[in-house]
Amino acid sequence: AATFAATGAAAQTSNIKAADVPAPKREIEKGASLRMLRPVRFVQADEDVFRANAAKFTKDTGVEVKVDFVGWEDIAQQT
Repeated sequence: AATFAATGAAAQTSNIKAADVPAPKREIEKGASLRMLRPVRFVQADEDVFRANAAKFTKDTGVEVKVDFVGWEDIAQQT
């Protein structure tokens, strides 16, 4: 368990530096929403992080985000 905890903590850090570029200044259309398809998770944390990022995007922009998690066998048809 200690090895797993240490590995998990190390995996959350990165040596890759983010670009120091400002986000584009574009207005969002009134009433805009976003719908996304994602493959069904293999790891619960993947879905949790994705949903948290979608909620943060909604909070920051006011744009509602709906995320549908779809099985691999159905994703081609729904895309």
